[in-house]
Amino acid sequence: MLSHKRHAYKNRVNLLVAVVIFLLLDGAMFALNFAITLHVDEQSSAINLAGRQRMLTQRIGKSLLQLSDENYQLEWSFHRTTAADSYALFTSTLSAFNTGGRVLDAELQEVVLHPVPNGQAQALVQDALDLIKPLSGQLTTALAGAHDSSTYRQLAKQWSEVSEDLLADMNTLVVLLEEYSGLQTQRLRVIQGLLFLIATGNFFYIVLIFRRQHRAAERTIVALESVLTNVSTPMLIADGRGRVLQANMAAQSRFELESELCVGVNWHTLVDRRDGVDHLAAPGGRSYPIQLDIQELEFDMERFQIISLFDISHYIEREAELSQIAQRDPLTGLLNRRALQDHLELEISRSKRSKAPMALMFIDLDNFKEINDEHGHEAGDAALVHITRSLSRHIRESDVLMRVGGDEFVLIAPDHQGLSSIEAQASKLVEVMQRPFDYNGTSLNLGGSIGVAIYPATTEDPQQLIALADGAMYKAKQKGSGYLLAQSEESA
Repeated sequence: MLSHKRHAYKNRVNLLVAVVIFLLLDGAMFALNFAITLHVDEQSSAINLAGRQRMLTQRIGKSLLQLSDENYQLEWSFHRTTAADSYALFTSTLSAFNTGGRVLDAELQEVVLHPVPNGQAQALVQDALDLIKPLSGQLTTALAGAHDSSTYRQLAKQWSEVSEDLLADMNTLVVLLEEYSGLQTQRLRVIQGLLFLIATGNFFYIVLIFRRQHRAAERTIVALESVLTNVSTPMLIADGRGRVLQANMAAQSRFELESELCVGVNWHTLVDRRDGVDHLAAPGGRSYPIQLDIQELEFDMERFQIISLFDISHYIEREAELSQIAQRDPLTGLLNRRALQDHLELEISRSKRSKAPMALMFIDLDNFKEINDEHGHEAGDAALVHITRSLSRHIRESDVLMRVGGDEFVLIAPDHQGLSSIEAQASKLVEVMQRPFDYNGTSLNLGGSIGVAIYPATTEDPQQLIALADGAMYKAKQKGSGYLLAQSEESA
């Protein structure tokens, strides 16, 4: 009798320890899910800031060119401030990538940046710092002192010489950060999977304890039901044929699975698989995306199933939200720069198969800054929305329009018949941008410049295609607007 009591006491202690471990693992998985979300948010900020460095590189070069041009004399003060602010933001971000620190994001909110994670990324950041180091003192002195066009002309030339390497470094840094983010997330997922396996194994150990009490099968089942009732994971108990015997309290509260409504129902009829994800159809009519874990157990010569239901709604919604934020401009609804590379490579592959030329048009608004300065940022936003709608009405269904910067757009225009067709489209878009638009009763003129690069005539390299179109746009702007075809690599 004493031995039997000791054995029963030992089983109860083992059961209690196993349940505590199970609850701790359940809490650990919840904490890890939170850590994954936090990691994704931090890495998204770092990737966005690395992408911003390219825009700042171009903005600094553009401001220096305008400071060296006597035609922009009335705007020198603005361009001096723009160059100084952009350079300060560029260098502070590089420094934060190098040693860690706080920087301002696009919404002027402070974010914490950790040093870049690996040697290759560190080398890129150090290379960028080395590239601007010879210019740092001259640039700071020039921006703080009296205006000297010749000094700015020399600085603009020097900046132009290093900007291509800076852009290449920042583009590569974005790729490395994205790869690192994916790798770290994958590692966290592996740890999460291991915790899940441990939790499952721990739960199976609980079941083994029940099996040892085969002479008290009825009391064992009652004890199991008690454990499941108090576990935070929603679960169903079913017989060997899949008919539900009980839904625990977590399942009833989370998924509306009232026992009287689902007892006797085969649990397979409550689950359907759509787009690779299992969905639970609750009796109340609502559908929940879930992850299933099914354990088959045997008590007193009878088989049972324990179905764990993990609600993954939050992760699906979070992934969709991050994808939307990452690839869409919130003001215009257009795709942003992060989507440019994927769409460009897709259209290039299509152009290879169809043998039809594809045009890449880099578009910059001519008078956007003046509208912003004279009428405020709301007018600037209205101008961007207006030009988005106007351009969208005059492009083809197969064309893809993107906003890649403050007042910069990119148009990917595949399946053209030839050069004349491309020039006709560019000319039409220039004419559309020259049309005035009404803002609160005031007629405003935007205008725009377009640089055009053609695949495969100009180049077959996607990055070079972007760079050549961008360069042609700046040349067109210097000529006073309109469009300009980029020279091919052979001509250059």
